Amino acid sequence: MRSRRVAGYLSIAALCLLCLELAGLQTGLSTTMRGDIERETRFLAQYGQFSCVAMIVTAIWLLDPIKRRAIPFLIAVVLLATGAATMVKHLSGRVRPHHEHAGMFLGPNASLRSSQASFPSGHTTSAFALSGVLVGLYPRGRSLFWTLAGLCGALRWIADAHWISDVLAGAALGLITVELCNALIRWWTSRHSLAASSGWTDASSSLSIESQPR
Repeated sequence: MRSRRVAGYLSIAALCLLCLELAGLQTGLSTTMRGDIERETRFLAQYGQFSCVAMIVTAIWLLDPIKRRAIPFLIAVVLLATGAATMVKHLSGRVRPHHEHAGMFLGPNASLRSSQASFPSGHTTSAFALSGVLVGLYPRGRSLFWTLAGLCGALRWIADAHWISDVLAGAALGLITVELCNALIRWWTSRHSLAASSGWTDASSSLSIESQPR
């Protein structure tokens, strides 16, 4: 329920900022990062992408055999979130900052160019989807996982690859994907009477700031 509420807040914030951006508010940045800072931030911005997911899956397989059954669920959620973000990108065709027609929505385009793939942020979508699953698996790490997802989104904005509304919309889409997949799992387990030890827990309350048993 909490993640659903947070996703709603993020969606509203994204919509409000989007309206302001279309009215002329410039939320893009013109920043340049070099050297070690550029290399480190580039790595953090890949949280939720293929190489990162592969490393996390490998770590779970090697270090936590009990949670191995959750690996297909984790991969499926990230793939679904990435696919949803890609579909919206193709439908919206929003132009990235500092390109011709920057910020405009050019509409559906089968051969989508990178410059017209701004909305939503696919990196942010995947990052929040991944964190949503990881928090369900490892609640003690929720602060770390959400921080990594937030940093990924922030760095995509700082790198001038997206408008702020793109990042917020991506975060909302990632959380919505996790919520929908959790709902599907609850439905499946209730119909098939699977044991609660199926390898993952519901991430719908994972954004809680209340203390949990350790």
